[in-house]
Amino acid sequence: MMGNQSHTLVELQRLMHRLIRREVSPAEVACSLDVPVERLDLYRRMARGRIETALVQTYACLSVVLGPVKWARVVDGYYLA
Repeated sequence: MMGNQSHTLVELQRLMHRLIRREVSPAEVACSLDVPVERLDLYRRMARGRIETALVQTYACLSVVLGPVKWARVVDGYYLA
């Protein structure tokens, strides 16, 4: 799909989900949706940040025990599930 084409809601949701999971870059999605790449990068970072905050709040002790490197892998795994 190229820019200026209309997307169904399902297509848009799948595309944004792939963006959050880092399966596609903000630049690729920006081109497809004809929007500024900065907006999509901000959206991706905000969405991931909210989910990571929820995971840290839910599993606070685990995030401390694992440390930042292993915890980052757990968070990335969450997105792949």
